Amino acid sequence: MPSTHSDLSHRGDLARRITARREELGLSRDELARRASMDAAYLEYLEQRSGAAVTATALLRLAEALGTTVEALAGGDVERPPRLGGDARPPEPVPLAEGEARRLLEPGGVGRIVFSSARGPVAQPVNFVLEHDEVVIHVARQLAETLASEGVVGFEADRVDEAQHEGWSVLVTGPARLVEAGGPGSGRVEVRVRVDELTGRMLRHR
Repeated sequence: MPSTHSDLSHRGDLARRITARREELGLSRDELARRASMDAAYLEYLEQRSGAAVTATALLRLAEALGTTVEALAGGDVERPPRLGGDARPPEPVPLAEGEARRLLEPGGVGRIVFSSARGPVAQPVNFVLEHDEVVIHVARQLAETLASEGVVGFEADRVDEAQHEGWSVLVTGPARLVEAGGPGSGRVEVRVRVDELTGRMLRHR
């Protein structure tokens, strides 16, 4: 059964991030445990216990199974200044310089390819890497051909720390080109999105 906000509020930050990411992907606890080659009871312990002890190996397996990084699960990729005690002010959006936005994309991970369809704009989650001035993804051939036929597509990646209500978002826009990575009979092909424009914002407490 999906966890409610009140359930999550009583857990540690790591437990909240694991649960939130699992539910974002639509995975049951058993499904995630199988992906991570982990005992479901141990995963339940990690999600339910504040300050639960977790090994580096288990954290790495969870990050891979959730399509994210150890740093993201641990909350280390949300760059935030020290919080003043009792400061309840809402976080503020801060524009990112192009170099900083590029640095946030360099580790790769999970993002969203954004394109137009008959029913309107669509954002589809994809794994990606950044190579020089191109975002590289692998998608089904039909989608690859759709992207290549677009004049300009968008690509967005973000990291959100639900526990601290902070995070960042980076947007790439540019043309997409199809690369025949697996030959004509392959089900998935490589698509490269040229970084013509790179913008981003960070949401953090001042």
